Amino acid sequence: LCPSDITVECLADTTVTNTGVATATDNCDGAPIVDYSDTSVSSTCGGSFLRTWTVTDACGNNTSCPQVITIEDNTSPTITFCPPDVTIECDQSTLPANNGTATASDNCDSSPSVTYEEYTFYPNEGGCVQEFVVVRTWIATDDCNNSSTCEQRIHVVDTTPPVITCPPNITIQCIDNTLPAGTGVATATDNCTSFPEIFSNDVTVAGGCGPEYTITRTWTALDDCGNGSTCTQIISIRDTAPPVITCPANVTVQCTVVTIPANTGGNATATD
Repeated sequence: LCPSDITVECLADTTVTNTGVATATDNCDGAPIVDYSDTSVSSTCGGSFLRTWTVTDACGNNTSCPQVITIEDNTSPTITFCPPDVTIECDQSTLPANNGTATASDNCDSSPSVTYEEYTFYPNEGGCVQEFVVVRTWIATDDCNNSSTCEQRIHVVDTTPPVITCPPNITIQCIDNTLPAGTGVATATDNCTSFPEIFSNDVTVAGGCGPEYTITRTWTALDDCGNGSTCTQIISIRDTAPPVITCPANVTVQCTVVTIPANTGGNATATD
């Protein structure tokens, strides 16, 4: 009597202890020899094999019967490492090489495949486009298409302010242009925003004489996510140029003439 056909998991014991043993009787031999041989039938996924049982009596008479043992794999791989959620700056790579790769093991497949799918969403609708979340689903799949998944979230943020460079402090004459076109404009670079916004604010303090004063110009650079940097430029307005004076022409008068300016060509004139 052959043991029944049986289906077992791929790691299960396929010895006769687990799959059954043929039994036999003989008309003359009270203890015929029971033996078996295995032949592979297919290797699709888990595979199967044919176990042929043979019973032989003392006189060499024998008979045989087949038992089919099917090996199947219904167990999903185990993800042994799922990369943790991370927060990175917007100028860092979101690829697995920078943020970790999942690993997996399987009861039957020595090298289950590990792939991923992902999508991106922006948690601050209408906000900073440099900030978003990558939801990455790691998928481990064995040869029999059993699979397991885990999720990793990559939070991309922009917390780095622009690098701003102020124009140098400058001293100019009171007639010079005090606007940035005449005194210089700040420049800025940013790790994620190509063209940071740059603007300035002035505070004016009076000097020692009327035309002299000082402008403290604070420059600010803002990136698209509202990170800002400032620097200060001092613009000193001075009056060091003397007036330009024009004298009346030299004159010769009689000794009886009073030599006041009204009689000698008028007063000198000046501009400043």
